Amino acid sequence: MAVKFLTPKNQERKIDLDTKFEEPKEIEFMMTPSTLETVDRAFFEYVNEDIDAHTTTNKAFKKIPVIWQTAERAFQIKSNKDLRDKDGKLKFPVITVERTSITKSKDQHGKLLATLAPLETTKGGQWLVARRINQEKTAMFASSNSLRKTGGNTGVDGIQDTNSTKAQQFFPIKNKQIVYESVYTPVPVYISVNYTVTIKTLYQQHINEALTPFITKTGNWSIAEIGHDGHIYEAFLPDDYGANNNVSDLGEEERLFETKFDVRVLAYLIGHAPNQDGPEQGIVENVVKIRLPREQVIFEDPHPRTHKGQFYKE
Repeated sequence: MAVKFLTPKNQERKIDLDTKFEEPKEIEFMMTPSTLETVDRAFFEYVNEDIDAHTTTNKAFKKIPVIWQTAERAFQIKSNKDLRDKDGKLKFPVITVERTSITKSKDQHGKLLATLAPLETTKGGQWLVARRINQEKTAMFASSNSLRKTGGNTGVDGIQDTNSTKAQQFFPIKNKQIVYESVYTPVPVYISVNYTVTIKTLYQQHINEALTPFITKTGNWSIAEIGHDGHIYEAFLPDDYGANNNVSDLGEEERLFETKFDVRVLAYLIGHAPNQDGPEQGIVENVVKIRLPREQVIFEDPHPRTHKGQFYKE
């Protein structure tokens, strides 16, 4: 499509507009399972990427490494050799994250409180999360009704006679026979996952710079939104950040600034992960028409192709 504009000097200016838009024929719907690993990754990514704490050193403005506490020491050394010195000791500053406990309480529930009975094992799912129209099957019912309304002959065997001059296969009529595809998933189980975040530095300036994003990132509230693989959870940060320093000890130990605090994440689990028996999501179609077969020979129904010598055998 081309649109013409006239400039003040009456010069014709031609602009080509791209008006081609193709609607996708099929939109895939897929809900990834929400497991404990999904929750752990969501919180770890929040600390590592969203908080993204940096400190000022004598060399550069350096990012503080975030370590998952349960990882093996051999894996830590091989994955990132800069975390430890030649003696195998951790280099500070560093932030560690550890999952300490999981609580399942009926008092802390989300949208679904009651337990829904599961569907058939072959179809799976309990909770309706999406619904769409099956365009192909709905169009077949609409076309059949259009032929029937406009004088088309519908045979007993379901063959439509479109040779009639009055028959219109795509005549616009109100179609009530709509085929829906409903997507079901297992009911989410709400849990509270508690994490412990520990910040260790050698200098007071580093602990101040590392701790500030945790306090100011959420504003005057202490609730953060975290997510992974399309799932969103709520993280509740503490109001009190206690210090566990040894600077007042005046001993021979290395001076260390440490701040440890707990974070509660309100999350949910969907499915049984690898232990799921049936599919993680099921698609069910609704019933729009019920047909009862009958015996054509008993009722002496005429064959739609009698003029060709065809008949129902007894």
